[in-house]
Amino acid sequence: METLRFIAENLPLIGQLTLQHLGIVAVAVGLAVLTGVPLGIAISQNERAARIVLSIAAIVMTIPSVALFGLMIPPCR
Repeated sequence: METLRFIAENLPLIGQLTLQHLGIVAVAVGLAVLTGVPLGIAISQNERAARIVLSIAAIVMTIPSVALFGLMIPPCR
């Protein structure tokens, strides 16, 4: 019941923040499509470019995992 009361009391703020979140997501997805589709087309036609782009993508995707290891080591001691 406390959760429902909170939502009822803060409904305008929740709606405003939801719209703000959807705007941020739309911009992020739009930028991803605008960069990803041309890159995908380019690397499908050039093997050397594909190796470079996929290597960079692999490195970028590894960074969050390494950061989590760094954050989790102190609490485990």
